[in-house]
Amino acid sequence: MAEGMLPALEGLLTELFGPAASNGDRVQEISKLLDNFSQQDGSWRYCVYFMEHSQSEYVLMYATKVLEDLINHTWASVTPDQKVEIRQFLLEYSVRHHARLVPYVRNKLAKVIVDVARQDWPQNYPQFFDSVLQLLQREDTVQFGVLVVLTLSQELMGGREDLSMLRRKELRDLFQQHVGNLSGILTSLLERAMEQREVGLLTAPSTPGSGLMSPPGSRSCSPIPFSVGTPSGFLKTPAFGRMPDASLSGTVSPLDVATQQLGELCLECIAHLASWVTLPNLVTHQLLQLIFHFASTAHLSDRNHCSKTGYSLGIRAMDCINEIIARTLVPAGMEAFLIKVFQQSMHLCKVIVDQDSGRMPSDVRNPLSSFDDKFLDKLREFFRLFVTHHIKRVEDNSQFPVLEFLVLFYRFTFKQPHLDGYSACLEVWIDIIDYLLAQVELVAGADAKRQRVARYEEPLLVVCSAVLDKTRFTFNSHELDDLDTDADGEVTSNNIQRQLPAMQ
Repeated sequence: MAEGMLPALEGLLTELFGPAASNGDRVQEISKLLDNFSQQDGSWRYCVYFMEHSQSEYVLMYATKVLEDLINHTWASVTPDQKVEIRQFLLEYSVRHHARLVPYVRNKLAKVIVDVARQDWPQNYPQFFDSVLQLLQREDTVQFGVLVVLTLSQELMGGREDLSMLRRKELRDLFQQHVGNLSGILTSLLERAMEQREVGLLTAPSTPGSGLMSPPGSRSCSPIPFSVGTPSGFLKTPAFGRMPDASLSGTVSPLDVATQQLGELCLECIAHLASWVTLPNLVTHQLLQLIFHFASTAHLSDRNHCSKTGYSLGIRAMDCINEIIARTLVPAGMEAFLIKVFQQSMHLCKVIVDQDSGRMPSDVRNPLSSFDDKFLDKLREFFRLFVTHHIKRVEDNSQFPVLEFLVLFYRFTFKQPHLDGYSACLEVWIDIIDYLLAQVELVAGADAKRQRVARYEEPLLVVCSAVLDKTRFTFNSHELDDLDTDADGEVTSNNIQRQLPAMQ
């Protein structure tokens, strides 16, 4: 019977979703027929047949949706033997067919497998995670295995009301027990991707006196159209040493499509896990090095006329970094780890900001203009997260000189290739000022207040001067002609200037 129904189903779904889709009353008629079928007892058996014997993506999506509804709404009425049959089918079908499925069907299939786990794991489905690990250990199913892990992480952190808080906590605790093992597998997969490249790992300096900023006498960090006419001591802050030239002039071998996709998925999975699991169980020193490696290759791919592999992997890697520092509740034992993350992040940003323009294509005046806009967005997000979440934590830490951070962010701000990026950076400077204003309010006495902000005075004066120069037509007419005002009819750069007097 199912064999005879399949052609009719394919015809209906093609009529509903295909290029020449019907509309009006016919759409309602077809939708009602499909809904009635999906609600019949035993319809899932027909869907199993349809999935095994149809190549139509519409049929596959419909059949998978029927199974999803069964699991989420009427699973309690399914017999134990039928549940075992459905679970086995989903896994076996995934192993055999996941590679040929279109992405949205493959994603739905992973979601359905996770839905079964949400219902049955571990009491009635104790072997679930072992099955996931088997997917991760097979060359032909590893990508689908990572997708299942990512989907499971997303579902455990989602706000669906059909899962009680007690059950959600149980599942999260179970998942946490496997994070260390998952971290090792994801690390191994990223190492394999890295081996296809001809670039060494980006490593941060081990001491605070080497690597973040240019030494005195290095080329100016001011934007080309104007110069800063304020005291220059801030800009000559002793800096971390320069990164070896090899890492700036290296080459990036383009990854094959499968490795590219797997690398992106692994980094996406790590980023999501980093948003909620216990960080020490996930982020090892080895994994952190790999994350920064992929972030660092974003500045090499386009310059060497490779594919955009470096950019997409670089964006995913920056997502990982940002998720790590977005965690505001940090156990005391992780302070040293976060300092290392900050040091490596600053070193990465320094490499990007201080690129020698002579190594860039001749038609690129600003090195940052060669970067993907999304990657620069991630870097701006990093600076924002650092200021809003962690500047108080590291302000007095000798392993992280805050003034050198301000120098780096100054350079990053005034090398922005677009005005919207520059405006976003000014918002971060405003966050810095807001933080200092709040700190001043906690101190009693005028002298104590001045002392509290004394070391920030020169950096903020330099920034203010640069902002003023950038708002003068004498130095920056080509950008000012196109500058938009905000919702209040006011240019964003005016906000920072208006708040500075409150610091004095």
